Amino acid sequence: MSFPIQALNNNIIVRLATPDTISPGGTLLPPKRQQTIREGTVVSVGQGEYNKHSGTYIAPAVKPGDYVYVSYYSAEDVFNIDGDDYFMVDADAVYAKKVQE
Repeated sequence: MSFPIQALNNNIIVRLATPDTISPGGTLLPPKRQQTIREGTVVSVGQGEYNKHSGTYIAPAVKPGDYVYVSYYSAEDVFNIDGDDYFMVDADAVYAKKVQE
């Protein structure tokens, strides 16, 4: 199944990861803390940022399927499609991606 929305320009769409309810130490995390997590799997990537000097696009450093960590304040709008939560951010708001070993 393909994703029904295509990100444009320098934006990416991320499927929000299900937050943990218990910390690694066994402490129950309050709902407020669970809402601060902004990480997940990239489902759609725009063509990138347009470079006016060369007339080309600079592709984002992520691709669909990458697991990324995103700045909390850049992903304020969460939307729901078919029961899954997603958010859209500028590619520059991605701080890191999980490296496959």
